[in-house]
Amino acid sequence: MEVRAKSFASLLVFVFFIGAEVSSVLSCDLKGVPAFESALKEVESGLRVHLGEFTPGIKGLGDVVCKNWSAYPSQVIWVKLFKRSIRKDVDQIAALVGLFDFKKKEMQGTVFHSQFGVQSFVKLKYLDIDTARYQVSDKQRGFGIKAGYISAADQNLAKYEILSLYLPVQDGLKLLVEGVVLQNKFGEKGKKGCLMAYSEATSTMSMVAKPGKKLKSFRIARNSKSFAGKRKKGRCLKVNPKSSSEKFDLDPPEYSVPEKYKHKFGY
Repeated sequence: MEVRAKSFASLLVFVFFIGAEVSSVLSCDLKGVPAFESALKEVESGLRVHLGEFTPGIKGLGDVVCKNWSAYPSQVIWVKLFKRSIRKDVDQIAALVGLFDFKKKEMQGTVFHSQFGVQSFVKLKYLDIDTARYQVSDKQRGFGIKAGYISAADQNLAKYEILSLYLPVQDGLKLLVEGVVLQNKFGEKGKKGCLMAYSEATSTMSMVAKPGKKLKSFRIARNSKSFAGKRKKGRCLKVNPKSSSEKFDLDPPEYSVPEKYKHKFGY
């Protein structure tokens, strides 16, 4: 069993204002399974050794969120969050993603997103384990983890949806695509509630086979629009509205997401 440390922009969106709703988003068959609980403890023990340099260290945050994988009836996808307090009212959040096999009674692989970050101005609204669309080759199927959140600041109107993709491989679990933004809406309120700035981008993803490639490419189509705003004679006005559309492919083996399409986290 292997814990893989990765830089991470994806699951860091499970962040700060977590709340009890996360643990009840999905249900699965892992609760009370001794083999899973034993394997999870072993992974968590390894994490604490790996992150022993941090003070005061990491703690588990909430219950395991998981989903039975219908394409592979003996397997369950699961996610567990961790936090580290760095100062009053500000936590750093990390996430552990794994695949457990009931038939074999063992962990098939885990990916730990170990690069901590701070995002104290958003709150998580939903967490989704997506198994519907990621047939990456004739014989291989991946899964996605989506997280959606909104702004916690009264003066901002923000909504984001972030996606990361994973593939079971012979030696465990591999992170394929990290932190692509599927939805990004942001508006800043001015006086008397008018939007002084607004931007919106929505992306859809499809899979495309290419000659000579064992794995398919991920094709992302992105539509964007934006405007500035002002208040004049009691009315909220849009100034200089713009719109654009584009397509780009994430190609194997790296599946690298361009920085402009990747979520960035502030400190």
